[in-house]
Amino acid sequence: MHIHKMFMQASLRAVPSTLLSINNLRVCFVRENSTKPVKVKWYYNTDQPLSKPEWYEYTQEKDPEKFVPFSDYDNARLERAYEKNEDSVDVREDRLFKVELDKMQLSTVYWQGPVYQVRRGTWFTRDGAPLSDTLAAKIEKGYNDVKAYKFKSEETSYSSRDLTAKFNKQVKEKSSADAVDIAKEEDVVDLGNGQAVIYFDDIYGALFPKKLSALQVNIIRSLQPSYGNLMSVTPIQRGYTKDLDSSIIDSVKSTNVTSLTEIFQSEVASMFTKDTQSTALDDSGDKPDQSKLLEKVLEADYKNDGSELYSKRDVDHLVFCVHGVGQLLGYKYESVNFTHSVNVMRSTMKEVFSNEEKYQQLAYGSKFDSKNESQKANNKIQILPISWRHRVAFHPRKPSEIETENGKSKLPTLTQINVEGVKPLRNIVGDVILDVLLYYEPMYIRQIMDAVSSELNLVYKTYLERNPEFKGKVHLFGHSLGSAICFDLLSQQKEGNNDYKLDFDVENLFCVGSPVGMFEVLKQKNIKPRDEVNDSEISLEANFSSPKCKNLYNIFHPCDPVSYRMEPLVDMKFADVKAEEVPFALKGFNTQVQNLTSLGDDLQEKFYSASNWFKKSPTPTEEDKSPAVKKSGIDDENALGDIISTLTSPGQPKPTSRKTKTEVFDEDTMGSVLKLNKTGRIDYSLPMGVFSIALVSAISAHISYFEDEETVGFVMKEVLGSHEPPVKSRKVIVYS
Repeated sequence: MHIHKMFMQASLRAVPSTLLSINNLRVCFVRENSTKPVKVKWYYNTDQPLSKPEWYEYTQEKDPEKFVPFSDYDNARLERAYEKNEDSVDVREDRLFKVELDKMQLSTVYWQGPVYQVRRGTWFTRDGAPLSDTLAAKIEKGYNDVKAYKFKSEETSYSSRDLTAKFNKQVKEKSSADAVDIAKEEDVVDLGNGQAVIYFDDIYGALFPKKLSALQVNIIRSLQPSYGNLMSVTPIQRGYTKDLDSSIIDSVKSTNVTSLTEIFQSEVASMFTKDTQSTALDDSGDKPDQSKLLEKVLEADYKNDGSELYSKRDVDHLVFCVHGVGQLLGYKYESVNFTHSVNVMRSTMKEVFSNEEKYQQLAYGSKFDSKNESQKANNKIQILPISWRHRVAFHPRKPSEIETENGKSKLPTLTQINVEGVKPLRNIVGDVILDVLLYYEPMYIRQIMDAVSSELNLVYKTYLERNPEFKGKVHLFGHSLGSAICFDLLSQQKEGNNDYKLDFDVENLFCVGSPVGMFEVLKQKNIKPRDEVNDSEISLEANFSSPKCKNLYNIFHPCDPVSYRMEPLVDMKFADVKAEEVPFALKGFNTQVQNLTSLGDDLQEKFYSASNWFKKSPTPTEEDKSPAVKKSGIDDENALGDIISTLTSPGQPKPTSRKTKTEVFDEDTMGSVLKLNKTGRIDYSLPMGVFSIALVSAISAHISYFEDEETVGFVMKEVLGSHEPPVKSRKVIVYS
């Protein structure tokens, strides 16, 4: 039985009425037949994790202080489970977290994350903080021992200012008066550890150091309940009341978490100012205060509704997100982590869905009811993060595991070989592209593939165990390097036992901010649909890649320096076809100006030039002899200069001088692209603002997909439209 229950269920004996006269206050101990039940409220801590995943090398340095209440719905479920002696309860939005009742800890269900203390609040400070379970149990035992539930107080006039001054003076001067004899006080209990509690009535009391004198204790007794100004005295109350949460909830609802985009913009700003305080990470490599940032993240996630409406939804689509943000990012900005980005994506998708009927109609079809609030609250999609980086044996600031004979590291860290110049720029480029560089190293490829495939299968299995009724479709959302990992994993799927085998079929693969196009060109591989290859041909050494999924999407922002197109790798004629434009997620002013922006032309031209390097035709065609193509030969290419100019050139991408025309492609013309995606297109370009600073836009573009309404809206539309048949034809914009 839980320790709380033993105290709460203890029998209460009646005592004769007694009357004490202390200063000008009359405290009456009146006979009552029974105690008043305590109103319980459950809380979780946000400022001091009890533990973190081992790769953080975390040690808790102080006790938890800040606690946030669970929703009323979760509170009732927790209390019922507690009374039934159950082991754990899944809580919060979509039940992505769990409370282990035997340990009183809050942890994540589907990914590894920090573990926080949980408290079953029965006794509270007057500012709303629940007292620790151990302390509350001692206070409750004392409450029953002295039968404080029978106390009634009646105030008369007294001079509170004089008494307060006298009390505080003695505390400051550390009066040598003898400490109060607690055994002689009928309303005081020794709690141990130098602390005592005094009970005023059946609700209120105060904690104080037991070294206080009898006079000081009498002053506390006299001034109750107006004792807020007494030094070293902590007012407490028994049972939860709504006024306790007002300040906590207000502070949580106003919490704003620094986004990935804002952090990188801060790094960019540091390049143009001498104020080192503006940098998110200074040149010495000192980390920012991660505990405060983590606290803000957890509190911001509290904004997610934990009501019954959002706690247990009907889900038809499961989306696994595989991250690909640079290795340094997780070290420098632990709080702005991938799992929080997925939480942001989930919240953004929920908001877009509730505000736009076209998505609701896709989700509910003929059953759609515009007045049904429960339909607006459920897009039938669950998004879960797949974290894998902790399994990869590479850390930019830790020495290599390869040692010399005398036990010292054989290789320097990445930080140790960094040069002094333009550190802010190196920070930015390193944070964005280090993950891509890792994928070139064979030693890390197998580690990464093993880690991601096993995590995907583990999370899928865990989800089915907790949601056995799920019979829906599974989709993959890969960002940056994550998209390349997902693409390669699906390209290795075949019948029978094989390496990296997934336990589920994939409906849609969304490659977002993806370097897959570049990787495939460098490997000189084409992309083929599955019905054009045999399982026996599938291998890492094959001259093609064929992801096993119903639909392949390549989504990019035109300013993203890491993204490349894929369609020309399927069919070269699509090198002359402009990427499809993603419509704005919500109706408004932006939809009116979308046609004014030119999207992705410069990236398309760069890919077109790069793809010509690998044409296998022994003799140049007439097109190859054109001056424009000759000018883009290897001798004139400057890949590094191209990247730097993309990052540093002001304003919008230069508009292409190539003329365009609209054509209609039928099924035969779309060919293999239609087999890879029922929409007849793979490459989708996101809208871009009318004004941008290229450096900021380039970095922001690569990291902001999770919080971007257009990305989220497009992914949601395609997921919910999975049941729709392939197109018969579609309009495309062709460069003439």
